[in-house]
Amino acid sequence: MACRRAHYVLSTHWDREWYRPFQHFRYALVALLDTVLDGLNNGALPGPFTTDGQAVLLEDYLEVRPERREQIVTLAANGKLVIGPWYVAPDEFLSGGEALIRNLRRGAHVARQLGGQPSRAGLVCDQFGHIGQLPQLLAGFGIHGILLWRGTNEQARHFRWYGSDGTMMPVYRFGRVGYCSFAFDVRRADLSGSSPTRSELTANLAAFIAAEAAATSLPSILLFDGGDHLAWDPQVTEVLQSYAADPAAPVEIVFSDLDSYLDDILPHVDMITTEARGELREPALPPRAENEQYLIPGVLSSRIDLKLANAACEQLLTQWVEPFTAWAHLVAGAPDEAAFLDEGWRWLLLNHPHDSLGGCSIDLVHRDMRYRYSQCRQIGELLTAQALQRLAAAVADSDSNQGRRLVVFNPLPVSVQETVELTIELPPDWPAFAEFFGFESLPAFRIYDADGHEIPYQRLAQHRQRTRFTCFPHTFPDVYQVDEVKVSLPLSLPPLGYTTLTVQPGDLDPLPAHPARRTPAQPIRYPGQGMLIGERRISNGRLTVEVAHDGTLTIHDLVHGQEYQGLLELSDDADIGDGWYHGPALAGNPTVSSTMLSVSVIHNGPFLTTLRVQRQLLVPANFDFNLMQRATHLVELPVTIDLSLRPESDRLEIQLYLCNTAADHRLRLLFPTHAPATTYLADGAFDVVERAISLRPDNYRYRELEVETRPQRSWTAVFADGRGLALIAPGLLETAVLDRPDRAIALTLLRSTRRTVFTDGEPDGLLLNTELHYRMWLLPLSATPDRARLNLLAQQLAGGIQSVHCRQPDYGRLPRTASLLVLEGPLTLSCLRLAATRRIEVRVFNPYETPESGKLHLALPVEAAQPITLAGEALAPPQPLTDRTLHIHCGPKEIQSWWFIIGEEAT
Repeated sequence: MACRRAHYVLSTHWDREWYRPFQHFRYALVALLDTVLDGLNNGALPGPFTTDGQAVLLEDYLEVRPERREQIVTLAANGKLVIGPWYVAPDEFLSGGEALIRNLRRGAHVARQLGGQPSRAGLVCDQFGHIGQLPQLLAGFGIHGILLWRGTNEQARHFRWYGSDGTMMPVYRFGRVGYCSFAFDVRRADLSGSSPTRSELTANLAAFIAAEAAATSLPSILLFDGGDHLAWDPQVTEVLQSYAADPAAPVEIVFSDLDSYLDDILPHVDMITTEARGELREPALPPRAENEQYLIPGVLSSRIDLKLANAACEQLLTQWVEPFTAWAHLVAGAPDEAAFLDEGWRWLLLNHPHDSLGGCSIDLVHRDMRYRYSQCRQIGELLTAQALQRLAAAVADSDSNQGRRLVVFNPLPVSVQETVELTIELPPDWPAFAEFFGFESLPAFRIYDADGHEIPYQRLAQHRQRTRFTCFPHTFPDVYQVDEVKVSLPLSLPPLGYTTLTVQPGDLDPLPAHPARRTPAQPIRYPGQGMLIGERRISNGRLTVEVAHDGTLTIHDLVHGQEYQGLLELSDDADIGDGWYHGPALAGNPTVSSTMLSVSVIHNGPFLTTLRVQRQLLVPANFDFNLMQRATHLVELPVTIDLSLRPESDRLEIQLYLCNTAADHRLRLLFPTHAPATTYLADGAFDVVERAISLRPDNYRYRELEVETRPQRSWTAVFADGRGLALIAPGLLETAVLDRPDRAIALTLLRSTRRTVFTDGEPDGLLLNTELHYRMWLLPLSATPDRARLNLLAQQLAGGIQSVHCRQPDYGRLPRTASLLVLEGPLTLSCLRLAATRRIEVRVFNPYETPESGKLHLALPVEAAQPITLAGEALAPPQPLTDRTLHIHCGPKEIQSWWFIIGEEAT
């Protein structure tokens, strides 16, 4: 042991908010960092001090102590403060892939702003499992090793982790109590209020070093002192210094950081023989005396309203704000909105710490999260609206300047050719007509495409006299009113682009109008048959959907001759858990029956037909914790489900509305597939993961039971022997495929729990009287799931389309139909943003285990394309392009990022 080195790393694991709200924890953080900075300055603390692998701690501190910024910059520049690589410590399964990249980028930015360089150590010490693409993500930021604890029962201190794409990363796996092992075994921080004597600390340290030395054959040892919210203890430092000064000590102790420790072990990676592959989501196996890790899988579905809000914000920033503000800036003279966009991302990332987004904190923490999501949405919606308005206003005039211009935008990198819904805004004085004897006045208008051809439409709804306003910099707002008419119509929308429609008033009736009535018009109608074929049946020629008497569905796949029965069954069971775990009860009394109240026809036309199914689920009002059984008193839990078909579409569109009226329960939606599959697919961050349906056969031996629920980002698909289903549900992150003959997909709609950490229970997690709205698509499968298409459909459902009315167009030089970017091939686009002046950053990934190729065509004067790292740094010189097209070759599960370098004059 004489030649071995022990790296003592002083840190603190800092949850910004958890069992205390943010400001309470920050108060303690300020006191902690005050002491650390004083110790670093006067030499009592040799340093360095590690900020828990995240940079936000210093931002939080400097908001209260701005006068110490110069001191922090000096210490960071001298390596005494180690910052990052993360901005916040995220939950990897609850954050989207792009959010993880922006998290790492912001962490690096803050570190450099504060005079340092971001840490190259991938510290993920407390995350609830790890995504399969984490090695590739971290490698893209120059990070050369990972330190983790949860998600694996591997007892070896080091192992090689091969990510989904094959990227290998050496891993240090923390010991028995994880990142708290030193704090527990040496400082005895597990004994609340205790203060070990110097001699006790000396003995504890010697025993801990001996145990760590025995746990690895590598020449260097890690002594990580970074327990939850623990301050620097000068007495521990003195004991370490005494040990280090002892010439007879069997190990050389150095005050160090994680980067230096990894630098020491990297030359010896060939000594590591243990391997792991793919995602790390193994529940805890050994007894706590051997290792105390828990996976904690229930965070996928706790506080489901916040999960939905997070998905909506991520989608808003990546699918709308970033690409369209870039386009508006380059071709329509709009300002570069990078500063506001960064602020939107900052508000969103502040909700991504694992105990925040995990939904496992006290109520006050999660109330604060709603405000942050609101700030992100406000910024994102405003930037999107302004960019779309700028582009729409700059479209060139048509041959006829009559009517109103309506510009419709598509955020997908492929064309959309199907019926879509638009809300048309009309001047209230436009002519109207009425059927029969004038029971309802209908605004009369016609819609024309970019080439001047009339487009038939289906009228869905209308709202008269709606108030709008327009702001001006030097005058008060202009307040006006419009008539809203919602229509469905067939459109061809170009990839990541727009098309222009013209809305013109209908022809006037030749008879004069009554003085008290608006100008009469001739009726506007179009031929077309609705898709309703019975009281409870709709069909579009590909799918027939039938509502059973209990409210469940049968789908007939007419093209492939398959039938799926019992769909949309509601399953409810007791949940006596918390934000961390679904807590099943012995007397859980699962409920799967419901009463159908009604089936009504909302729309029946050639472009959209919708049935509304209203159901009533009778469930126990709560759980009786005295009797440990569900209450005998039942409450009605109303559920409204809208079922829609479009012509020739191969999917059923579902919208579900409910108001939760019960406590202490879990509600799931079931989709029996009857596909004899043993595995299924679900998407993840830059990934598609194949998972076993059955639980491990030795599950009974595990200390923490493996559960049937697993993560998805947007979709889950089951297929075997010519049949199966794909369920697309962005924002709902927990699904299961039940290990029973019907192989039903189970989608978690909500978990209602009252337990919160260190309290006697709080109300918000119960979601009582919370109104929830879910959108999902269901596709019958006749072949192996097309991963790239399912990714696209998930983006389409999440992003939708947007339209802009031009009251005062500029009539610029943009064409009436245009596309910014086209993606060809089985790849998935995840990012298009303005990276710098005249540089567009584009990112794609390959969801397959085989190499795949594709093309990216940018409809701007591109001079060259340059490969870059995920951190946004050049990998190779720019390469010229032919026809503005980049040919991409992606290895299995590979993520690629590129800069498109734009010429001086964009078109």
